[in-house]
Amino acid sequence: MLCPALDQCHVAGTCNTTTGVCSNPNATNGTSCSDGNACTQSDTCQAGTCTGTNVCSALTVLSPNGGEIWLLNSTQTIRWSSTRVSGKVRIELSRDGGASWKVLSNSTANTGALSWKVTKPATTQARIRVSSVLTSSVRDTSDGNFTIK
Repeated sequence: MLCPALDQCHVAGTCNTTTGVCSNPNATNGTSCSDGNACTQSDTCQAGTCTGTNVCSALTVLSPNGGEIWLLNSTQTIRWSSTRVSGKVRIELSRDGGASWKVLSNSTANTGALSWKVTKPATTQARIRVSSVLTSSVRDTSDGNFTIK
């Protein structure tokens, strides 16, 4: 007895009539598929999973990302990850949960890290925003507030 394929990266299998368990073999690697993600192209099946090449740009703030406590006058490292972002990035700080922003670095190399000496005033609502200088809509902000004291 044949069992239907689970998805586009599997092929029809056979059913064990004694156990009722169906086999669900993977489709051949390289079989065309669609993972439903607009940011991927050239999707193909690989080991039973539909994957494609990411064509979207992204920046992600890694640290501080919420909950940290940074002491005034200490030197801290702002960290971010970058996917398909060329050129430099802008680093900004908010002390009011993202309502307003102050530029810490208007144009710094997109290395994933910037050392910053923590300055006044203290706040419990600090956030960092990293954005592409070339494409300002490509940006990310700390997921939560961090403390400067």
